[in-house]
Amino acid sequence: MLVGFALLIGVVGAVIWHLWTGESWSESSQFGAFLATCWAAYAWVVRVSERRRAGR
Repeated sequence: MLVGFALLIGVVGAVIWHLWTGESWSESSQFGAFLATCWAAYAWVVRVSERRRAGR
């Protein structure tokens, strides 16, 4: 689910970036990939920290 949501964030971000800036789809998809990576990393850190708190 985490990966699917990160991909959804990336796709939506790429479409919004493309429509807002008018840049090519290649550049917009790079922005979407960056968003997806950042979201996945953030969600992973939150998940790991929640597991550590629950373990205490």
